[in-house]
Amino acid sequence: MLSKILEVARLSDENVLIEGVHGIGKSQQVKDYAKKYNLHLEILYLSHQEVGDLIGMPTIVNNITIWTQPSWLVRMEEATKNGQGCVLFLDELNRAQRDVRQTALQITLEKKLHDHDLPSFDGLETLVIAAINPDDDTKIDYQVDELDAALKDRFLHYEMKLDVKAWLRWARENKISDEITFFITEFPDRLFYFTQEPTYPTPRSWAKLSQVLKNSSRVNETTRKTIIYGKLGQSIGSQFFSYHKNFSKVITMKYIEEFILENILLDKNEMRSKIQKEILYDRPKIWISEIADRLFIKYIKSKKNQNILISFLDSIDLEILASIFENIKERNKNTLVKFTLLDGGNEIISKIANKIEF
Repeated sequence: MLSKILEVARLSDENVLIEGVHGIGKSQQVKDYAKKYNLHLEILYLSHQEVGDLIGMPTIVNNITIWTQPSWLVRMEEATKNGQGCVLFLDELNRAQRDVRQTALQITLEKKLHDHDLPSFDGLETLVIAAINPDDDTKIDYQVDELDAALKDRFLHYEMKLDVKAWLRWARENKISDEITFFITEFPDRLFYFTQEPTYPTPRSWAKLSQVLKNSSRVNETTRKTIIYGKLGQSIGSQFFSYHKNFSKVITMKYIEEFILENILLDKNEMRSKIQKEILYDRPKIWISEIADRLFIKYIKSKKNQNILISFLDSIDLEILASIFENIKERNKNTLVKFTLLDGGNEIISKIANKIEF
C-alpha cells in the first residue's frame, strides 16, 4: 500500500511523513519504491546531520555570500541530467537538532535550499519523504522531539503498522532464510517483540540475522548461539536458537511436497484427511497461509506435480482458503485465471465462491 501512496504523492507534488516504530521497514519500503519506479534516492539521516551537512557552506564572492551546494543535492542534479526523477528521504526527522529541523521545513515548504532548487524531472518535483518514530509510545522511550504543527501540516501523514504477512512476502522475495520465515509463521508476535534487554527482535534485525547466518556456516555452535543472542536478545534468541538447531525436523514446504507425492495414490477424501491430521493440525493460520502462498507461486508456473498445490488447498479450512485467494486476487488477478485451468482448480474455487468476489 505504501508504494502506491508514495507514487500518488509524487504525481500530486505532496510530501509524505511516515510514522512508525524503529526496525519495521520504513527505510526499506522507501528504497523498494525508488527501485520500482527507477528513481534516484537520497537518504539523509537527520539525527547525524549538522546544518552545514544539510545546506552546504557559505562562501564570499564579490562581497556577496554564496551558499555552496551540498553533496547530496549535487548527486540529485546529476541523476536528473541522466534521466531520473528524485526522492529525498529525511530519516529520523524528530530526532534531529532544532536548527536541522528548521532547514528541513524550508526544503519541504519551498523545495529549495537558499538559491538552489530541488531538481524536477519530466514536470514532476522531487518527492520529499520524512520518517519519524512515535513520540507517545508507552513502551519505548525514543527521546524524540514533537514536530512543529507547521511542519506536520506540510505532509501527507502515513502511520506504518507491523504487517506480518507483508513482511513474509518481502522476506520470500529477498531470500530471507527459511528457518527465520518459518519461525515467524509459527510465532508471528516474535517479528517485533519489545523487551527490556539491550537488543530484541525487529523486522530489520531478523533480516540482518538471515544474512549473518548465511555467512556463519563454518563457525561452531557456541559462536552461532552468541551471534543469534547478539541480534535478538537472550529471551527470544534462546527460543530461536533451539528452533535453529532442530530445523531439520520442522515441517517445511519440501517436506509437504514429499508427503503429498508419497501419498498420491490415496483418493481425495483420504488425502484431505491425512494432510489435515499430519500436517495442518494445530497449525496457526499464518503458517498455513504462508505454505499455501509458496506452493501457489511455485506451481502456478509449473507443469509438473500441480496436484501438490491442489491437494494442499483442498485440505485447508474454508475461511483460511478464502483469505488466501483474496490476497492472491489483490496481488495479481490474472493468476486466478491460470489457476482455474489446473486440474481441480475450478473445484477449489467453487468451494469459496460464496465467500469471495472473483
